[in-house]
Amino acid sequence: MNLVDNYLYHVGKFLPLTQREEILKELKSHIYDQVESESDDEIKAILKEMGHPKDVASEYRNNRSMLPKELEPIISLVIKIILIVMPIILLFVNLIEFLVNNSNFNTLDILRYLIYQVPEIISSVLMIVGLIFIVFVLIEKYFQPEIDTSSIPFDPDNLPTIPTKIYHASRLGSLIELIVDSTILYILNVQIGLIAIYFEGTSIPLLNENFNAILPLINISISISIILNIFHFYKNRKTLISKSVELIQHIFIAIILFFMATNNIFNLTLISGYNLEVVPQIIKISLIFAGVAIIIATVIEVIQLLLSLKDRHLKSD
Repeated sequence: MNLVDNYLYHVGKFLPLTQREEILKELKSHIYDQVESESDDEIKAILKEMGHPKDVASEYRNNRSMLPKELEPIISLVIKIILIVMPIILLFVNLIEFLVNNSNFNTLDILRYLIYQVPEIISSVLMIVGLIFIVFVLIEKYFQPEIDTSSIPFDPDNLPTIPTKIYHASRLGSLIELIVDSTILYILNVQIGLIAIYFEGTSIPLLNENFNAILPLINISISISIILNIFHFYKNRKTLISKSVELIQHIFIAIILFFMATNNIFNLTLISGYNLEVVPQIIKISLIFAGVAIIIATVIEVIQLLLSLKDRHLKSD
């Protein structure tokens, strides 16, 4: 009955969370009431008759979408193209602008400049996506195009399989991580002065040159995280490659934490002047603990990944 579970999983993605469990139970009961021989062909025929999961879910949603379901595949395709193509174009344009306006630079300068542009690129892409959505809403309201999708048959075999827990990715979680990563990247590289102690209208930087030496590694790690979250947001799941890169990045984060713990990254003048000697020690212990915890968690995830690959290999045999 994996076909039924897979079908219900995709229906659930389009249902409101408060009603999801109840509706899926009702649909499952409805499907099984029609099953007689429990053969895959019979189940496929039932699911084909029910239609695409999105269409089934729309029958249970009380709220009316701003766009008709006939336009949803088109706008979804356009947005996916924008999310893939626009960041590449904007990065390329910014790279050309940097090369034209600067004569003396090295690879690290180029990388740092492009990282600085990431928050602006993300905001530009989101603005373009919003404008495209508004255009489609206006087209629907004033032109009301008629699109016949009845000739497109639904095949349950074409639905993606349910991702295992290790490959699961939430679009909301990816979006939140994307916003957090971009904010941290912006603060560390553009508004580093915000990380300071403020006293009587003046600010004293909290971090020193040792932190600046580690900063390129932090930038690389955050940039990898941003790329992964964009990919997971687009795919709504993790793949073997993206999961492997994610695990490598976790080890990279642990190494950065160890670097930060073993180097004096704080302004010693500030620390001694305010008698805050205990604070660096607490942070050092916390960084080491966090690094060890990340390594342990990563090792566990690697073992889970290898076991899932072994199970997949056994099932294929």
